[in-house]
Amino acid sequence: MMQVSADLSVLLESQAWQDILATLPQELSARGFHPVSIFAIQVAESCPNDAPLAQEYLFQFGTIPQEIPLWRIIVNGETTQPLAAAASTVADCLPAGAPWLGSAEIGFTEMGLGIPAVWRAEATK
Repeated sequence: MMQVSADLSVLLESQAWQDILATLPQELSARGFHPVSIFAIQVAESCPNDAPLAQEYLFQFGTIPQEIPLWRIIVNGETTQPLAAAASTVADCLPAGAPWLGSAEIGFTEMGLGIPAVWRAEATK
């Protein structure tokens, strides 16, 4: 198993994030990405219309994403998947059509700025 972190920027309604957080660890494990910690912070109340995620939203839904928050989500975990698959594995657990950009790297990443994890594996044991 390799320790990896997936770092995503996502356009997602706040309630949708709260709804998926409850099942996200199980969804990830079922896909072969075993989470150790999840960090999330709402970066902005909405995304600038000329930003890549806003343009993706416009392409998918035919309208600009008004008042849809921009989130940064970091998932640290262990997997045997290729590193290139880690970010998309996390994104596949998000609500269908949620525009995202992201990357993955070897090792774990903390959110920084003293922001605590919204979920930790050891807290569930």
